[in-house]
Amino acid sequence: MTLLALAWELTLFELAYEYQGRHPGFLMIDSPQKNLAPESRGDSTDEFMGISAGAIVNGIYRHIIDWLFQDGAGAQIIIVDNVPPALAVRHVIREFSGNPSNPPYGLIDDATNI
Repeated sequence: MTLLALAWELTLFELAYEYQGRHPGFLMIDSPQKNLAPESRGDSTDEFMGISAGAIVNGIYRHIIDWLFQDGAGAQIIIVDNVPPALAVRHVIREFSGNPSNPPYGLIDDATNI
């Protein structure tokens, strides 16, 4: 279901952008890797229909990167992801440490209860 929902969102966004439909020109995707494979352990050995979760994630990111540099030039897709695949690392704009003593810790400065 996660993969289907993500594909639907990307399709609507891409068509709206390419055909100059009513859309602000950006899309935000939160945690695209979550729940991609049944009972996912978050590693690349998880499989869905014979395809590894890692291959699915790489395919999603490859599609987004390719589209943004071709038909989607000028559009913006913001992806919030804990562990982006290696092919996306050079496109990471901001990274948070997850460690309060190693800034930047998180998006919301006062959200810690330490």
